[in-house]
Amino acid sequence: MQPIRSLMVLGLALLPAWASGCSAPGPSATTYGVRRVAADAGAAMSAAEAALLDAGYRIDRRDDAAGVLTTLPIYSQSRGASDGSHRRLVSPSRLRRIGQMRIEQGEDGVTAYCKVLIQEQVSEAYRWREGDLRSDESPSATPIDREAGSTRGQNTVWKTIRRDKAQERQILNAVTEQTDAMTPPNETEPQP
Repeated sequence: MQPIRSLMVLGLALLPAWASGCSAPGPSATTYGVRRVAADAGAAMSAAEAALLDAGYRIDRRDDAAGVLTTLPIYSQSRGASDGSHRRLVSPSRLRRIGQMRIEQGEDGVTAYCKVLIQEQVSEAYRWREGDLRSDESPSATPIDREAGSTRGQNTVWKTIRRDKAQERQILNAVTEQTDAMTPPNETEPQP
C-alpha cells in the first residue's frame, strides 16, 4: 500500500512539469535588446526588416504571423581567440554574426526585441577534444567517425561567444526612428 501511495504522490508532483511541455520562454530584456515602438505590428516588422538590411544583414526568414525576422550569418575573421589558447592566437578564428528581431503586440503597444549573436567556429577544437576523450588507442574509427559520411557544413561547430549589444541598440534606434517617422504627430485643436 505504501509504494502505491508514494508513486501517486510522485505522479501528482510531476504532473505540472509534464503539462507545461518543453516550450521555451518568450523574449525578455535579459535575452534581447528591447524597445517600445509607436506603430502597429506590421509597420514595426517592415521597419525592423529595413533596419537589418541597412545594418548589412540579409533576411533569411520573415514570419509576420509569429513576428520573427532572422538573418543569414555575416562572416568575418578575428585575430585572437576567445579561450586564450596559444594555438588559436597564432591563427585567426572565423566569426559570424546572426541577427534576430521579434515584434510583439501587447496590451500596452508594440515591443521590438533585437538580438545579435557573435559566434566563433570551434570545429577544430572539438575534433582535437574528441581524440583526447578516447579511452583506448586502437584504430577503431569508421569513416563516419572521421567525418567522411557528412558534408563540411554539417560538421561545422559554432559556439556563441557573446551578444553584440552595441549593434542591437543601433538596430533598435533605426527601428524607432523609422516608426516615429511613420506615425503622424498629434494634432491639437487650434485655439481661438
